[in-house]
Amino acid sequence: MATTKEVSEVPEINWQSNKTLQQSLEFMLLNQIGCDVQFAVGDQKEQIKAHKVVLASRSPVFFALFEQEEQNNMQPQVIPKTERTSSVVSVKNINQTKEPRSDSQASIKSNMSNKSTSMSVGRGGGWIDMNDSSMFAKQPVASPRDTIKAPEQPIKETIAKQEKIYEIADTDLKTFKQFLSYLYTDDVELEYSTAANLAPLAVTYKVNGLLNQTIKCLFDQVNANNACSAFEIAHLTRSADLKMKCMYIITNTAREAIRSRDFMKLCPDCVSRITESTDLNASEDEIYEALIEWGEHECMRNKKEINQTNIRNVMGNIFYNIRFPAMNDAYYKREVEPKTFLTTEEKELIAKFKSGSTKKDMLPFKVHPRVNVAFHAVMRCQLDQKLREHTGKPDALCFDVSEQVWLHGIAVFGAYFEQTNHVHLEVRDESHNVISIYQGQIDTVPNDEVYEVVLHAPILLQPDQIYTLLLTLVGPNKHFYRGIGGKNLVEFKDMKICFYDSNFSKNGTSIEGGQIPALLLST
Repeated sequence: MATTKEVSEVPEINWQSNKTLQQSLEFMLLNQIGCDVQFAVGDQKEQIKAHKVVLASRSPVFFALFEQEEQNNMQPQVIPKTERTSSVVSVKNINQTKEPRSDSQASIKSNMSNKSTSMSVGRGGGWIDMNDSSMFAKQPVASPRDTIKAPEQPIKETIAKQEKIYEIADTDLKTFKQFLSYLYTDDVELEYSTAANLAPLAVTYKVNGLLNQTIKCLFDQVNANNACSAFEIAHLTRSADLKMKCMYIITNTAREAIRSRDFMKLCPDCVSRITESTDLNASEDEIYEALIEWGEHECMRNKKEINQTNIRNVMGNIFYNIRFPAMNDAYYKREVEPKTFLTTEEKELIAKFKSGSTKKDMLPFKVHPRVNVAFHAVMRCQLDQKLREHTGKPDALCFDVSEQVWLHGIAVFGAYFEQTNHVHLEVRDESHNVISIYQGQIDTVPNDEVYEVVLHAPILLQPDQIYTLLLTLVGPNKHFYRGIGGKNLVEFKDMKICFYDSNFSKNGTSIEGGQIPALLLST
C-alpha cells in the first residue's frame, strides 16, 4: 500500500550534510523549502509548492510551461511617458537644488584691499572677476522643455508580476503529492487504485517511467471487478496489451460488467468498443438496458434533461450497436417497440425483417446475435448405454418452434473409442433449401458421451416453419453412443418445440431416439 510521508515539524539543522541528492530533494519537497512554484489541486484548490528546476527536468510539459512563463516575464512592456509622473523632476526642484562642488571643481581666491573686494571662481580653467557687474545681469529662466528632453524611444521597464498559482484539476491532493514524490525520487509504491489515479497524470505530463509502472500494475491486477475502469485507462494511455486483457475479461463477464458503476462512467469511445463486440456474453435485452442506463448518465454529465430523445442523441452511433433484430420477440414488443428510441421507419424495417420480407442489408442494425451468448441444450432423449454401429449414412430429424428463437447448433453422441470424427451438418428450411452448413471435427474420448456442434453463425428460427437437420458423423471406429426415450414435444422457456421423423434419415434416428439428442437454443 502506498504511504504518504509526513512533513517534518522542525527541519533538521544542517540537514544537507548526510543526505544523498535524492534524499535532499525529497526533504525539500516535504518541508516546502526553497519552493518557487505553487499549485492549487482538485475541487478544493488545496495548495502545495514545488521547485521548477525539478519539475522541468522530469517533464517536458512542465519544462515548456515554465520556459514560456519566463519568456513572458522578460518581455519588456512599453509605458507611456504620461504615466511616469514619479519620474518627472520639476523645474522648481532643479533651480532650488544646489550640489556642493568639490575642490577639484572650484577654488575661491580672495584679495582684500582698502578700495575693493574681488573674488575669482575657477571654472573650466578660467577666472571670473566678481567686480564685473555684467556677470550678474538678469538671465532668462530656462523652460522645463529645455532642461528635460523627451526620450527618442518609448521607456521600457520589466514589471515584477505576482507569483502565479497553477490549478491542477481532475485529481486530488494525495494523488498529486504521490506524483510529485515520484518526480523527486524515482520511487513509487503502487496498488491498483494508486496506479489508476497516477496513470492519467503520467500521460498528461509525459512521464513515461511512471506510466510504464502504472500500466504494469494495472495489467497484473485487473479482474472482473475493475476491468471497465482499467479499460478506460488503457484507452487513455493507448496500451494495447492492457486493452486486450480488459476486453477479454469484459466479454466473458459481460452480464456483470455492463451493469457495473464503472461501465456507466466510461467515455463514448470505450462504450462503443465494448458493445460492438460480437463476443459479448450477454443477451441483447441486457445490452439494450445497460446502454439506455449509460445514456441517462451521459445526459447528466452533459447537463441535459433525461428523456428518450436526448438519450439517443448522446449515444450517437453507439445506438446502432444494439442488435434489435436479434432480440427476443416478446421482449422487443413489450419493452422496445412502445418507446421512441427507434424511429417509425426503423421499427418498420425491423418488423419486415422479422417477417422475412426485408433483407438484413436494408437494416442499420446487425441482425446476428452475439457469438458468446449463453445458449441452452434442450434435450429430447436420454443416453442408451448400448452401442450401435454407425453406417456412415446421414441421421436426420425435423422440428418446428412456436416462437422466434436462435439455433446455435446441436448436440451429438460421440464414439466409444478415443478418435477423431468428421462432422457434416446441414440445416434446411421448409422448402429444403440449405440455410446453414457446418463441417469440422470432434475428438471423442471413452468417458464423454455428448458433444456440441456449434454453427459458425446462429440462425433465427421462425415459428410454425418446419426445419430439417441432416447429420453425417463418421470415424475410424464405427461404434457410437445413441439415445432412447425420445419425445415429440419439449418446452423451452415460453415456447414449444415439436419433433418429427425425416425421410432423409438413413442411420436409425427418429422421434424415439438415435442421434441429435439436443438443440442448442437462445432467446
